Amino acid sequence: MPTDTTTPPTAEHALTLVHQLHDAADALSQDVADVLGEAGLTKSQAGILWALAPGIPPVPMRELARRLNCDPSNITLLGDQLEAVGLVQRRPDPTDGRRRVLVLTDEGLALWSRLLERMQQRSALFTLTIDEQNQLLSLLQKVETNRAQIPTGFLI
Repeated sequence: MPTDTTTPPTAEHALTLVHQLHDAADALSQDVADVLGEAGLTKSQAGILWALAPGIPPVPMRELARRLNCDPSNITLLGDQLEAVGLVQRRPDPTDGRRRVLVLTDEGLALWSRLLERMQQRSALFTLTIDEQNQLLSLLQKVETNRAQIPTGFLI
C-alpha cells in the first residue's frame, strides 16, 4: 500500500507527535543530567556542560544564556562553579575579544567522553541502528529548517 506523502497530518496525529517528541527530549535530557549527576554536577551545571559539546564552536556567555533560556548572571555563576572544579575555563571570544566564552578543559573533555560512553549504555537513542539515527537526524534537521519559515506566533 503506498504511503501518502502529501496530506498533512490531522491535528490529533500532530498532537501525538508533539507529545512523543517532548517525552523523548525530556527522557534524553534526564539521561544526560543523571550521567553528569554521577560526576557530582547539578542539572543546571549539566546543562552548561551539555551546551559546550566538543566540536561546537564556543559562543559568548550572553548567547549561551539565550540558548539555555536563562539569565546571563546564571551562566556566570554556573561558569564559576564549573571553572572551580576544572571542567571549563573562560577565554576571550575568538571573534570579539571584549566578550568571554566558556570552553571545556582537558578534564571537561574527558568527562564528555565518559558521558558519551554512558549515554551509549543507557539511552534508548542508542537502540536505533545507525541508519535509523541518520533518518531521525535528517528529519529533525528538516523540522529545524522549516521552523525558521513559520511565523513565531504559530510555533509550538
